[in-house]
Amino acid sequence: MPKNDNNKRKKPAIFNDFTEINQLIAGFLEQMSKDFSKFEGIAVIDRVKAPVVFGVNVRMGSDGKPHIESFGNVKTDQQPKVTIEEEREPLIDVIEKSDETTVIAELPGVEERDIRLRATSNSLHIEAKGRTRSYNKTVRISTSIDPVAKEARFHNGILEVNFRKGPPTEKAVAFRVSRDTVQQY
Repeated sequence: MPKNDNNKRKKPAIFNDFTEINQLIAGFLEQMSKDFSKFEGIAVIDRVKAPVVFGVNVRMGSDGKPHIESFGNVKTDQQPKVTIEEEREPLIDVIEKSDETTVIAELPGVEERDIRLRATSNSLHIEAKGRTRSYNKTVRISTSIDPVAKEARFHNGILEVNFRKGPPTEKAVAFRVSRDTVQQY
């Protein structure tokens, strides 16, 4: 008996998108494999007592282009040399609104009293030294802010600092978070 083409099940069109996604993921995994093969034979990791932390944050910038930033304690400034430091770069997110800018940093393993902040009109420097973890990062801010923080909070390892937009200035302000308030020093 001849096969009837009407009996074949057709894939709904929605599954065509999954094929493309699977191809993208396969390409990404292949590229990661190539990138990691560059590190073969480098024996720095087995001499390190600290955990190895490396990650990538991809976000859409206000300019409409994706921005890719790494975080963790793996530094790859000079290829193929890789160094692993005790101090980590925290995962950072910068949210810009029309009248304010918010910087959010993930700082697990430190206490509120361990965090020191320093702001200028175009950056926020975060330094945190806890008993088991240390973080250090200068966050560049694309729009000008008032370096006196409007609000700062630290809860469950998440630091959130809000700044008003402001004119460029040479002033730098050092401050700490203290019970959800900003305390200059």
